[in-house]
Amino acid sequence: MAFRELRPILLEIALPLAKTSSKLAMEFLKQCPAILALLSGIQKQNAVLDICKTLAEIAPTVAPVFVGHSIEALTLTEGSLNPFQQWAQKGIEIARTHPERAGAYFSLKLKISRDALSQLSNGVFLKDISRMLRYYAEGLCGKPIEIKAGAGPTGLPTTPDGIIT
Repeated sequence: MAFRELRPILLEIALPLAKTSSKLAMEFLKQCPAILALLSGIQKQNAVLDICKTLAEIAPTVAPVFVGHSIEALTLTEGSLNPFQQWAQKGIEIARTHPERAGAYFSLKLKISRDALSQLSNGVFLKDISRMLRYYAEGLCGKPIEIKAGAGPTGLPTTPDGIIT
């Protein structure tokens, strides 16, 4: 789906955000095209936008948080839409009663969010295994090693100067 075709959907989502805060709507509109471009296929783009639409209606402040972490969540579900949508539905239920908790859920800060993703996928969180990886790498290299996530929404590893490897 070309960006031109996404405009009406993005604006439909941005309207309830703008009613809450123009800054919120601008943040959403600014980050969305780049994130949607990283998604492979119309189905994934539509799934993310459908979830955003629901969040914009029930908890507007949560929609940009969800979009900002959707790539990471999809990566952890190995790109599989069903587990991703199940994870998002749990967050939507939280958003209906506790919007502030939903923001933490979708930013993967809550343990229940990480647990839900790990149960729905075969992936692991780097922070869960970084200590073990550090010890292993230090054993191989014979010097201190720092293990950290890459920059950007995909978390791809980067060199110190920010180039994706």
